[in-house]
Amino acid sequence: KEIFDTKRKLDQQQRHVNLLLKENEELKSFLDDNRKNLLKEAKQEAKDIILNANRLVENTIAEIKSTVHPDQYVVLSAHFDSWDGGTGATDNGTGSILMMEVMRILKKYYPNPKRNILVGHWGSEEQGLNGSQAFAEDHKDLMPKISVLFNQDNGTGRISKLSGLGFLDAYDYFQRWFEYLPEENRGAIETTFPGNPGGRGGSDYATFVPYDVPAFFLMSNNWDYGMYTWHTTLDTYDKIVWEDMKRNAVTVATLVYLACEDPTAFSRRKAELPMNKDKGERSKWPEPRKANRNGQGY
Repeated sequence: KEIFDTKRKLDQQQRHVNLLLKENEELKSFLDDNRKNLLKEAKQEAKDIILNANRLVENTIAEIKSTVHPDQYVVLSAHFDSWDGGTGATDNGTGSILMMEVMRILKKYYPNPKRNILVGHWGSEEQGLNGSQAFAEDHKDLMPKISVLFNQDNGTGRISKLSGLGFLDAYDYFQRWFEYLPEENRGAIETTFPGNPGGRGGSDYATFVPYDVPAFFLMSNNWDYGMYTWHTTLDTYDKIVWEDMKRNAVTVATLVYLACEDPTAFSRRKAELPMNKDKGERSKWPEPRKANRNGQGY
Protein backbone atom coordinates (compact mmCIF):
# COMPACT_ATOMS: atom_id res chain seq x y z
CA LYS A 1 0.00 0.00 0.00
CA GLU A 2 2.83 2.38 0.85
CA ILE A 3 4.50 1.60 -2.48
CA PHE A 4 1.19 2.18 -4.29
CA ASP A 5 0.61 5.51 -2.51
CA THR A 6 4.15 6.64 -3.26
CA LYS A 7 3.76 5.75 -6.95
CA ARG A 8 0.45 7.59 -7.10
CA LYS A 9 2.05 10.69 -5.58
CA LEU A 10 4.92 10.48 -8.05
CA ASP A 11 2.46 10.17 -10.93
CA GLN A 12 0.57 13.22 -9.67
CA GLN A 13 3.79 15.19 -9.36
CA GLN A 14 4.84 14.11 -12.85
CA ARG A 15 1.48 15.19 -14.28
CA HIS A 16 1.88 18.50 -12.46
CA VAL A 17 5.38 18.94 -13.87
CA ASN A 18 4.14 18.05 -17.37
CA LEU A 19 1.33 20.57 -17.00
CA LEU A 20 3.79 23.25 -15.92
CA LEU A 21 6.05 22.42 -18.85
CA LYS A 22 3.09 22.64 -21.23
CA GLU A 23 2.01 25.97 -19.76
CA ASN A 24 5.59 27.19 -20.00
CA GLU A 25 5.73 26.20 -23.68
CA GLU A 26 2.42 27.94 -24.30
CA LEU A 27 3.68 31.04 -22.48
CA LYS A 28 6.93 30.96 -24.43
CA SER A 29 5.01 30.62 -27.68
CA PHE A 30 2.74 33.51 -26.67
CA LEU A 31 5.72 35.72 -25.79
CA ASP A 32 7.48 34.81 -29.02
CA ASP A 33 4.39 35.64 -31.06
CA ASN A 34 3.85 38.85 -29.10
CA ARG A 35 7.49 39.82 -29.57
CA LYS A 36 7.18 39.20 -33.30
CA ASN A 37 4.02 41.31 -33.45
CA LEU A 38 5.65 44.13 -31.51
CA LEU A 39 8.67 44.02 -33.79
CA LYS A 40 6.39 44.04 -36.83
CA GLU A 41 4.47 47.03 -35.44
CA ALA A 42 7.71 48.87 -34.64
CA LYS A 43 8.99 48.30 -38.17
CA GLN A 44 5.71 49.55 -39.61
CA GLU A 45 5.80 52.62 -37.36
CA ALA A 46 9.35 53.39 -38.47
CA LYS A 47 8.27 52.94 -42.08
CA ASP A 48 5.33 55.30 -41.56
CA ILE A 49 7.63 57.92 -40.03
CA ILE A 50 9.91 57.74 -43.06
CA LEU A 51 6.99 57.85 -45.50
CA ASN A 52 5.46 60.80 -43.66
CA ALA A 53 8.74 62.73 -43.53
CA ASN A 54 7.54 64.75 -46.49
CA ARG A 55 4.30 65.74 -44.79
CA LEU A 56 3.51 69.40 -45.28
CA VAL A 57 4.63 71.68 -42.45
CA GLU A 58 3.16 75.15 -42.45
CA ASN A 59 3.91 78.58 -41.04
CA THR A 60 1.15 80.59 -39.38
CA ILE A 61 1.21 84.25 -40.41
CA ALA A 62 -0.93 87.18 -39.25
CA GLU A 63 -0.77 90.88 -40.04
CA ILE A 64 -2.07 94.25 -38.91
CA LYS A 65 -1.90 96.44 -42.00
CA SER A 66 -0.78 100.04 -42.20
CA THR A 67 -1.92 102.79 -44.55
CA VAL A 68 0.89 105.18 -43.57
CA HIS A 69 3.92 103.07 -44.60
CA PRO A 70 2.30 100.07 -46.32
CA ASP A 71 5.66 98.99 -47.75
CA GLN A 72 7.43 98.71 -44.36
CA TYR A 73 7.15 95.99 -41.72
CA VAL A 74 7.83 95.35 -38.06
CA VAL A 75 7.95 91.59 -37.51
CA LEU A 76 7.27 89.39 -34.49
CA SER A 77 8.87 85.96 -34.61
CA ALA A 78 8.51 82.67 -32.70
CA HIS A 79 8.50 79.04 -33.76
CA PHE A 80 5.29 77.05 -33.40
CA ASP A 81 6.68 73.52 -33.41
CA SER A 82 8.26 71.80 -30.42
CA TRP A 83 10.48 68.87 -29.48
CA ASP A 84 8.85 65.56 -28.65
CA GLY A 85 8.83 64.32 -25.09
CA GLY A 86 7.05 67.08 -23.17
CA THR A 87 4.43 69.44 -24.56
CA GLY A 88 6.81 72.17 -25.69
CA ALA A 89 5.63 74.67 -23.09
CA THR A 90 8.88 76.66 -22.86
CA ASP A 91 10.21 75.68 -26.29
CA ASN A 92 8.48 77.37 -27.75
CA GLY A 93 4.96 77.60 -26.42
CA THR A 94 5.92 80.63 -24.34
CA GLY A 95 7.37 82.44 -27.36
CA SER A 96 4.25 81.74 -29.40
CA ILE A 97 1.94 82.77 -26.55
CA LEU A 98 3.95 85.96 -26.07
CA MET A 99 3.70 87.03 -29.70
CA MET A 100 -0.02 86.20 -29.85
CA GLU A 101 -0.65 88.30 -26.74
CA VAL A 102 1.40 91.18 -28.17
CA MET A 103 -0.71 91.08 -31.34
CA ARG A 104 -3.89 91.06 -29.24
CA ILE A 105 -2.73 94.13 -27.31
CA LEU A 106 -1.68 96.00 -30.45
CA LYS A 107 -4.86 95.09 -32.34
CA LYS A 108 -6.93 96.51 -29.48
CA TYR A 109 -4.94 99.63 -28.59
CA TYR A 110 -2.99 100.36 -31.79
CA PRO A 111 -5.20 99.20 -34.66
CA ASN A 112 -3.77 101.66 -37.19
CA PRO A 113 0.03 101.28 -37.02
CA LYS A 114 2.34 103.46 -39.10
CA ARG A 115 4.12 100.33 -40.32
CA ASN A 116 2.65 96.90 -41.03
CA ILE A 117 2.94 94.52 -38.08
CA LEU A 118 3.49 90.93 -39.15
CA VAL A 119 3.79 87.93 -36.85
CA GLY A 120 5.38 84.69 -38.00
CA HIS A 121 4.86 81.46 -36.07
CA TRP A 122 7.32 79.22 -37.87
CA GLY A 123 7.10 75.49 -38.43
CA SER A 124 10.04 73.06 -38.49
CA GLU A 125 12.36 75.28 -36.46
CA GLU A 126 13.63 72.29 -34.53
CA GLN A 127 14.83 70.64 -37.74
CA GLY A 128 16.94 73.64 -38.76
CA LEU A 129 14.91 76.89 -38.98
CA ASN A 130 13.18 75.49 -42.07
CA GLY A 131 9.89 77.35 -41.70
CA SER A 132 11.40 80.81 -41.41
CA GLN A 133 14.04 80.04 -44.05
CA ALA A 134 11.36 78.92 -46.50
CA PHE A 135 9.43 82.13 -45.79
CA ALA A 136 12.52 84.25 -46.42
CA GLU A 137 13.33 82.37 -49.63
CA ASP A 138 9.78 82.72 -50.91
CA HIS A 139 9.51 86.40 -49.97
CA LYS A 140 12.91 87.83 -50.82
CA ASP A 141 11.18 90.99 -52.00
CA LEU A 142 9.91 91.48 -48.44
CA MET A 143 13.33 91.32 -46.77
CA PRO A 144 14.40 94.92 -47.64
CA LYS A 145 11.03 96.16 -46.35
CA ILE A 146 11.42 94.81 -42.81
CA SER A 147 12.41 97.64 -40.49
CA VAL A 148 13.08 95.43 -37.47
CA LEU A 149 12.26 91.92 -36.22
CA PHE A 150 11.87 90.69 -32.63
CA ASN A 151 12.28 86.97 -31.91
CA GLN A 152 11.68 85.05 -28.67
CA ASP A 153 12.57 81.41 -28.09
CA ASN A 154 14.32 80.36 -24.90
CA GLY A 155 12.07 79.80 -21.96
CA THR A 156 9.52 81.40 -19.71
CA GLY A 157 11.65 83.93 -17.80
CA ARG A 158 11.55 87.68 -18.25
CA ILE A 159 13.58 89.16 -21.11
CA SER A 160 17.08 89.69 -19.74
CA LYS A 161 19.56 89.94 -22.66
CA LEU A 162 19.74 91.72 -25.99
CA SER A 163 22.61 91.86 -28.48
CA GLY A 164 22.94 94.31 -31.35
CA LEU A 165 24.06 91.35 -33.50
CA GLY A 166 26.49 93.48 -35.45
CA PHE A 167 24.12 96.28 -36.44
CA LEU A 168 26.18 99.39 -35.82
CA ASP A 169 23.37 101.79 -34.89
CA ALA A 170 21.29 99.37 -32.82
CA TYR A 171 22.22 101.13 -29.59
CA ASP A 172 20.75 104.44 -30.79
CA TYR A 173 17.34 102.88 -31.35
CA PHE A 174 17.12 100.66 -28.29
CA GLN A 175 18.50 103.36 -26.00
CA ARG A 176 15.62 105.63 -27.04
CA TRP A 177 12.99 102.90 -26.94
CA PHE A 178 14.05 101.51 -23.57
CA GLU A 179 13.29 104.89 -21.97
CA TYR A 180 9.60 104.10 -22.41
CA LEU A 181 9.74 100.69 -20.71
CA PRO A 182 8.78 100.27 -17.04
CA GLU A 183 11.88 100.45 -14.87
CA GLU A 184 11.47 96.87 -13.62
CA ASN A 185 11.45 95.66 -17.24
CA ARG A 186 14.22 97.91 -18.53
CA GLY A 187 16.53 97.30 -15.59
CA ALA A 188 16.43 93.54 -16.08
CA ILE A 189 17.84 93.66 -19.63
CA GLU A 190 21.59 93.33 -20.16
CA THR A 191 22.65 94.72 -23.54
CA THR A 192 25.66 94.21 -25.80
CA PHE A 193 26.27 96.67 -28.65
CA PRO A 194 27.07 96.47 -31.45
CA GLY A 195 27.43 92.74 -30.86
CA ASN A 196 28.16 90.05 -33.40
CA PRO A 197 25.83 88.25 -35.82
CA GLY A 198 27.48 84.96 -34.90
CA GLY A 199 27.22 81.88 -37.05
CA ARG A 200 24.28 79.75 -38.08
CA GLY A 201 22.21 80.72 -35.06
CA GLY A 202 19.96 78.75 -32.77
CA SER A 203 16.63 80.42 -33.46
CA ASP A 204 14.68 82.06 -36.26
CA TYR A 205 16.20 85.53 -35.95
CA ALA A 206 19.29 83.95 -37.58
CA THR A 207 17.28 83.33 -40.75
CA PHE A 208 16.82 87.05 -41.36
CA VAL A 209 20.18 88.53 -40.32
CA PRO A 210 21.93 87.21 -43.47
CA TYR A 211 19.38 89.22 -45.50
CA ASP A 212 20.60 92.33 -43.62
CA VAL A 213 17.34 92.46 -41.66
CA PRO A 214 17.83 93.98 -38.17
CA ALA A 215 16.54 90.89 -36.39
CA PHE A 216 17.01 90.61 -32.62
CA PHE A 217 16.80 87.76 -30.15
CA LEU A 218 14.94 88.75 -26.98
CA MET A 219 16.63 86.30 -24.63
CA SER A 220 14.82 85.25 -21.47
CA ASN A 221 16.29 84.67 -18.06
CA ASN A 222 16.63 80.92 -18.54
CA TRP A 223 17.49 79.71 -15.04
CA ASP A 224 15.61 76.43 -15.59
CA TYR A 225 15.63 76.17 -19.37
CA GLY A 226 18.95 74.85 -20.64
CA MET A 227 19.40 72.19 -17.96
CA TYR A 228 15.79 71.39 -17.07
CA THR A 229 13.02 71.90 -19.64
CA TRP A 230 14.86 72.31 -22.95
CA HIS A 231 14.08 69.26 -25.13
CA THR A 232 13.04 67.14 -22.14
CA THR A 233 9.89 65.45 -20.88
CA LEU A 234 9.70 68.17 -18.21
CA ASP A 235 8.82 70.88 -20.75
CA THR A 236 5.19 71.12 -19.67
CA TYR A 237 2.56 73.77 -18.96
CA ASP A 238 3.18 73.89 -15.21
CA LYS A 239 6.68 75.33 -15.81
CA ILE A 240 5.38 78.59 -17.30
CA VAL A 241 5.95 81.67 -15.11
CA TRP A 242 2.97 83.82 -16.00
CA GLU A 243 4.12 86.94 -14.16
CA ASP A 244 7.24 87.08 -16.33
CA MET A 245 5.17 86.38 -19.43
CA LYS A 246 3.02 89.43 -18.65
CA ARG A 247 6.12 91.61 -18.23
CA ASN A 248 7.49 90.33 -21.53
CA ALA A 249 4.22 91.14 -23.31
CA VAL A 250 4.46 94.73 -22.07
CA THR A 251 8.10 94.97 -23.19
CA VAL A 252 7.56 93.57 -26.67
CA ALA A 253 4.30 95.45 -27.33
CA THR A 254 6.06 98.69 -26.35
CA LEU A 255 9.04 97.98 -28.61
CA VAL A 256 6.79 97.16 -31.56
CA TYR A 257 4.73 100.31 -31.04
CA LEU A 258 7.87 102.48 -30.88
CA ALA A 259 9.39 100.76 -33.93
CA CYS A 260 6.23 101.51 -35.87
CA GLU A 261 6.15 105.13 -34.71
CA ASP A 262 9.86 105.82 -35.22
CA PRO A 263 10.43 108.50 -37.89
CA THR A 264 13.06 106.33 -39.59
CA ALA A 265 13.29 102.66 -40.43
CA PHE A 266 15.90 100.76 -38.43
CA SER A 267 19.44 101.35 -39.71
CA ARG A 268 21.12 98.45 -41.51
CA ARG A 269 24.68 99.72 -41.13
CA LYS A 270 26.98 96.91 -40.07
CA ALA A 271 29.79 97.03 -37.55
CA GLU A 272 33.28 95.86 -38.47
CA LEU A 273 33.37 92.26 -37.31
CA PRO A 274 36.17 90.89 -35.10
CA MET A 275 39.09 88.81 -36.30
CA ASN A 276 38.65 85.08 -36.72
CA LYS A 277 41.73 83.79 -34.90
CA ASP A 278 41.61 80.39 -36.59
CA LYS A 279 41.52 81.83 -40.12
CA GLY A 280 43.57 84.94 -39.44
CA GLU A 281 40.98 87.16 -41.10
CA ARG A 282 37.92 89.15 -40.15
CA SER A 283 34.71 87.27 -39.54
CA LYS A 284 32.22 87.47 -42.38
CA TRP A 285 28.57 88.36 -42.29
CA PRO A 286 26.49 85.15 -42.43
CA GLU A 287 24.97 84.14 -45.75
CA PRO A 288 21.37 83.00 -46.32
CA ARG A 289 20.72 79.28 -46.02
CA LYS A 290 18.25 77.22 -47.98
CA ALA A 291 15.37 75.54 -46.19
CA ASN A 292 15.22 71.76 -46.23
CA ARG A 293 11.85 71.12 -47.86
CA ASN A 294 11.95 67.35 -48.38
CA GLY A 295 12.17 66.04 -44.81
CA GLN A 296 15.29 64.00 -45.46
CA GLY A 297 18.24 63.87 -43.11
CA TYR A 298 16.35 63.88 -39.81
